[in-house]
Amino acid sequence: ALSALQQQGIPVLFLDETPSYALTGRTLTNAQNEFRASSLDEILNMLQKMPMSLQTVTDARLVKAKFLSENREIWFIQNLSEADAAVALNHAAYTSAEIWDPSTGSVSEEAMGHGIRIPALRGVFVVFHTI
Repeated sequence: ALSALQQQGIPVLFLDETPSYALTGRTLTNAQNEFRASSLDEILNMLQKMPMSLQTVTDARLVKAKFLSENREIWFIQNLSEADAAVALNHAAYTSAEIWDPSTGSVSEEAMGHGIRIPALRGVFVVFHTI
């Protein structure tokens, strides 16, 4: 899923080192070739130059970060609790969204009004495209 985000023109940044293992325990052989580690200063400088806005919302269980870029609205929703969380997909401007799960690499299409399950202590990207 992270490779797909990067191919869509969305920067994928890792602080200080790239991952060598997925949450599933499998070795990530291409991570060092596809991604590069960046210092905190490099990441902050890059974010300041990007033509997008970022909003974050935190409640007791979820952290939601919304990125706005030319023709996309991208949310990263992280479940902070030790139990799975159900999140309803509702958006006035869209009828569906892609759910990108970086822990499994899966991408799925979901209709508005349906709920998605976010496993405990994990996160997903919700990608809306301009119609």
